[in-house]
Amino acid sequence: MNTSTPITLTPDHICIGVADLDASIAWYERVLGFAVSIKWTVPELPGFRLAYLEKDGFRIELIDAGDHADHAVETMAFDQFLRTRGYSHVCFRVDDVDASMALIEAQGVVPELPPTDFPDVGRRVTFFRDIDGNYIELAGPMTSHDSSTA
Repeated sequence: MNTSTPITLTPDHICIGVADLDASIAWYERVLGFAVSIKWTVPELPGFRLAYLEKDGFRIELIDAGDHADHAVETMAFDQFLRTRGYSHVCFRVDDVDASMALIEAQGVVPELPPTDFPDVGRRVTFFRDIDGNYIELAGPMTSHDSSTA
């Protein structure tokens, strides 16, 4: 490979570890409108169950390792979570953060950070958790009805 030539990268998927594959699939279908494209197992990884879920050209890979190891993030406060290293969350761009979060709240999901404008980056964001405690962010254009800042 020629190191002077930039690599072209196209996002393919994000992988999320879950405790119960079927329950997580149902949550992502119900709350965010994802649909299963394929479910499979890997003979070299006994007990693992996997699934690809897709929506609007984006794919999530869910992995249930069978041993249901707890994630430290499940009990972590939001500010503590933001101080951790490694992959921390997935973000979806939406046209209207408030309307999108209202639809998600109607499914019983409580925001960790309510919709808030961040003028320094010109975005409005909200955070919530999936049923395994993994953080999900929605980001979109700022609004004029919230004067809070980061």
